[in-house]
Amino acid sequence: MTPPANHAWPGAPYPLGATWDGQGVNFALWSERASAVELCLFDTDDTFLILLNASADPVHFVLPDAHPGDGWQAVVDTAVAPGSGPPVLDVGGTVSVVGRSLLLLRACSARE
Repeated sequence: MTPPANHAWPGAPYPLGATWDGQGVNFALWSERASAVELCLFDTDDTFLILLNASADPVHFVLPDAHPGDGWQAVVDTAVAPGSGPPVLDVGGTVSVVGRSLLLLRACSARE
């Protein structure tokens, strides 16, 4: 039986990551501090930037040019609650990544 397009089947806790199980893709993750999780699926032509800070101190990054867009949208930020960060970060701007956290950005247009 095939579920409707907007329905999700129950998943499995193992293995961690995205795994094809023969019927679909199982997404399993673990976080000590997460209060929510969002799954975002994008086209194959999207451009991403992963900022990882494994140290205890904040690290500062200058955001590179985004092509074909003109900004960076935070998709995952392990240091803040979902939806509490800025919607679009400016190209060439500076972003701080707190200690022991990850920030995943997607190139976007300011119009998105």
